Amino acid sequence: MKQKRLHQHNQHPGRTGFTKLEFLIVLIILIPLWSFVTGMLVPLQFIYYLVTGWIFYLYDNYSAFTWNSETLYMGVGAFALYGLLIHLVGRRWRRTDTDHPWTWNLTGKVLILSTFAFVASITIVSLTHLTIWAYGDDHAWVQHRNAQASRRRTEDGINLNQFGIAQHTFCTEHKEILTYSKMNELNISHHSWQTHLLPLMEQNVLYEQIELDKPWNAEENKPVFQTEVRTFLTPGDLPSTDPETGYALTSYAGNAHIFAAGKPMTFDEITAADGTSNTILTGDIIQNLPPWGKPGNWRDPALGINKSPHGFGSSWNGGAYFLMADGSVQWFANDIDPQILKALSTPNGGELVLSSD
Repeated sequence: MKQKRLHQHNQHPGRTGFTKLEFLIVLIILIPLWSFVTGMLVPLQFIYYLVTGWIFYLYDNYSAFTWNSETLYMGVGAFALYGLLIHLVGRRWRRTDTDHPWTWNLTGKVLILSTFAFVASITIVSLTHLTIWAYGDDHAWVQHRNAQASRRRTEDGINLNQFGIAQHTFCTEHKEILTYSKMNELNISHHSWQTHLLPLMEQNVLYEQIELDKPWNAEENKPVFQTEVRTFLTPGDLPSTDPETGYALTSYAGNAHIFAAGKPMTFDEITAADGTSNTILTGDIIQNLPPWGKPGNWRDPALGINKSPHGFGSSWNGGAYFLMADGSVQWFANDIDPQILKALSTPNGGELVLSSD
């Protein structure tokens, strides 16, 4: 007992070394300080992306993932088989150690640690390549951010293209464009046009959960309309849900001159009048984002681009993307001629569009 107390006494008084916690605190303080003093922020960026990079990667690329029951079952099965293999190897390794047998608890810990090690190794390899690249080019980080913005703009165009395919498919089946008047005719006007495009945009499972005979904001429909649909959102930093109601939002709106028209309309009628390539169908919005399930989601392009909180616009520098009635996606600048924008807004105004730049 005296020896134990003497040993404990000698462990603490008069010690000169750092504990692990103290050493970690010193590193946390010194590394950022050194980075800011020398102007070299790469170590900070390296640590930041090492810890959080995989989260942002999943967020940026979530829309590109495809999920189905077959691949999900295969993934779960492979993971379970991997865990079983770890357990069998562990038991064989400790089969002679009766005092410390291998347990399922140890298997779980090894499984979790090996999974994190796998993710971390991928991140480290990617960051090593990125760090070497950054040191070799003064503008590398700027280029990296520009490439990320370019990818998001491309995804924005793909989303609008999906709306175009869905609208043309609907028109082929019902002989008319999905507008407010058409929904009145089908007695489904208490739901949005985006809701009825869900089956045509690979969202059949979500669509089948909606009770169409009840309003969109009925209590029974609330869980569905609180579900975020990635195709209905512009990639970027826009809010995805309403903080008060929890409803999932959309950053796209229809052209009021088409969607709120007093009568049903066909693409052939637009072709004969102004031309489908000269008529806006849908576009980006950035302010007053509505829930995607709320009826009446249309705006007047003639209000200008990034000019009105009730008009069209985007977070991209200089303009916004629009889906034309012919299915093409076009970029229109903030300073587009108001008369040209007005002509592009009307489906049958008969205006001559000389330029859309």
